[in-house]
Amino acid sequence: MAISLVISSESAEPESITQRVGLKPTETRLRGTPTKTGVLRRAEFDLHEWVVRDELEIGPHDRVEDLQPAFVTRFLDRLSGAAEKIKELASDHHVLIVFVYHMDRVPYIGLSHSQVAEVATLGASIDFDLLVG
Repeated sequence: MAISLVISSESAEPESITQRVGLKPTETRLRGTPTKTGVLRRAEFDLHEWVVRDELEIGPHDRVEDLQPAFVTRFLDRLSGAAEKIKELASDHHVLIVFVYHMDRVPYIGLSHSQVAEVATLGASIDFDLLVG
């Protein structure tokens, strides 16, 4: 399981987002450069990207359902000091919290009321990507 804060923009380059937010990104991409898989995006979908990402290590006997709540809370707590700056960016740029699940089964997915409230303070939308198989 992974969780990311993704800020994408037509005009704000990653370095300026870093300066405004005050957090070090895990990865960035400038418009017009290939994605990490080597693909060039069509112009209408090509945006600067700034990402803070964290991955949950799941052992062979662990259940993501047991580990997810604390993992999500820790990630959101890490962003909380920059929440106002992130929300300011959300008025003119795309701000998204992305949850990615690579599982052999569909896990329980849910956020607590307080976690949803924390995402709202960021001005972010939520995206769940389930890769089951």
